[in-house]
Amino acid sequence: MSLPKVHILGAGSIGSLLAYNLAKAQVVAPVLMLRDAARQMDFKKRGSSVYFCGNDTPLSQFGIRHNYNTEPLLTGEGIKIETMTPDQIKEPLSHIIVTTKAQSTLSALFNYRDAIDCNTAMLFLQNGMGLKEQMDAKVWLNEDDKPHIFFGVTTHGAHRLPSPFYEYRHAGQGQIDMAVAPGTLLEENPFEEILQSSPTLGCQDTMPYPELLLKQSQKLVVNACVNPLTALMDCNNGQLLDSYATSTIINTVVFESSIILREYLLDTIGHQINPALISSALKPQRLNELINKVLQLTHDNSSSMREDVRNNRVTEIRYINKFLMDMGNKYKKPITANLMLYNLVNAQQDFNKF
Repeated sequence: MSLPKVHILGAGSIGSLLAYNLAKAQVVAPVLMLRDAARQMDFKKRGSSVYFCGNDTPLSQFGIRHNYNTEPLLTGEGIKIETMTPDQIKEPLSHIIVTTKAQSTLSALFNYRDAIDCNTAMLFLQNGMGLKEQMDAKVWLNEDDKPHIFFGVTTHGAHRLPSPFYEYRHAGQGQIDMAVAPGTLLEENPFEEILQSSPTLGCQDTMPYPELLLKQSQKLVVNACVNPLTALMDCNNGQLLDSYATSTIINTVVFESSIILREYLLDTIGHQINPALISSALKPQRLNELINKVLQLTHDNSSSMREDVRNNRVTEIRYINKFLMDMGNKYKKPITANLMLYNLVNAQQDFNKF
């Protein structure tokens, strides 16, 4: 008897982490939704498998391979993962977890629009904020066709290894928090049972949306500091801990962002949650402690924004610092620190083109 399928849109580190652990749990069969046939062929050439190791595996086992025609870097077998492309859609899908980078989400959804209808349940597990409004304006034009939407945030850290295969390191053990999006008619979250089938994923019980928005806001501040700074300094996450000047910049961004997000949350969910909880979650001292904890847990990680800048790709900064700038302008709060990081990252990318 075949297992029910769960489709994962976004075959990066987090999407692969989900696929790998769900396949190991053998309760559902994960399917990676790839961009096109060329990407699918590439995945097949590399064994159609995903490999993962924990953070306690010595780096000496990997090294950088000089002969790419040998075995994968990791000992043991990877897990075979099924894939699909937009031209293989035969009917709407029942469950989709979206882990694409925020800047790629709209195009990915348009590619797979025929796979989504009003009966589809979708979990968006991504960095950044502001995407919901864009999807409502550009993707879900007909309310009758809108899927059941859930939002989530994860604190897992993972990155790909220097290998020709799909090999990753689970660098920071975290958890997954989820909530039902406002307006979604489905009261129960089907992704809770799916993700809790794998203890490694640390999926928590579904929480009220206002509580999730608090967690998303905290993570937004972390990303607004860590991602641009690692991209500009071209360093791993943990190296930010070694610089007093960097900590001063982080303090400034945290203070500015906490003021902006407090106004945003009071306006958005202030009538649904105790305002004191908003103020407590966004205390600068608390946010700074959270940033330091993340930097320690993901010490050797290279942020996605750093990798995007290195490779001249579009970054997520539109959904991180730019979102904070937009909200700052809306609520008439200072945006100087976020504007500076936003402009510096864009300037760095401009210079990289030459």
